Amino acid sequence: MSPIACLREGATLIWQPGFRGYVLVPLTINIVGFITLIGGSIGLFSGVVESAVAWLPDWLAWLSAVLWVLFALVFIVVLFYGFTMVANIIAAPFNALLAIRVEEHLGHAPEGEEPGLLALIPRTVGREFAKIAYVLPRMLALLLLSFIPVVQALALPFWILFGAWMMSVQYTDYAADNNMVSFRGLRERLGESRLDTLSFGAVVYFAMLVPFVNLIVIPSAVAGGTVYFVRRLARDGEGG
Repeated sequence: MSPIACLREGATLIWQPGFRGYVLVPLTINIVGFITLIGGSIGLFSGVVESAVAWLPDWLAWLSAVLWVLFALVFIVVLFYGFTMVANIIAAPFNALLAIRVEEHLGHAPEGEEPGLLALIPRTVGREFAKIAYVLPRMLALLLLSFIPVVQALALPFWILFGAWMMSVQYTDYAADNNMVSFRGLRERLGESRLDTLSFGAVVYFAMLVPFVNLIVIPSAVAGGTVYFVRRLARDGEGG
């Protein structure tokens, strides 16, 4: 089953009865959070740029437009990754339950008694922080690369490739965690079929860049990532 087909199946599943409750609650929280974040960030962004431009001498006034563009690009990148991290932490236990429901629908339920929402919070939030610990040093390295002359031309494709990789890691991880697959073990499995992994992640990555669309993309990617895990990554003996 192709990565795109997995995403399509996941996007269809989340609107069926029995799945909506695991989508609507975190979606509502994230919508409120996203609007609040956008409102506060725009004011902060304008203040920072105006302060930077005010320091420019008159003969460098033409640089103000360049500064606006540079700050806008940085703002978008930081907002994208910042919102994604916060949204995933808030939605982690709901996403884990959604992944369980999708696995049950596919006839591949995780073994053992299903945990409740409160019981899932420590495990799922801890897993999110493991992903943050993995991604932050790599983001910092790419950020530094972006400021090195000549080499900086490679920064954008590296950002896209890394973003696609992380989207696959992020949204297949809920099913992996439910099936007691370690974070390292999941990355090793994804690495065995890197092209398919990057194809899955690239679709999610570019969809996540569209404001408000990204709110719907998150549960679709969780469901699609679970389908991808079950169809492509699960080993014999995992699940039902």
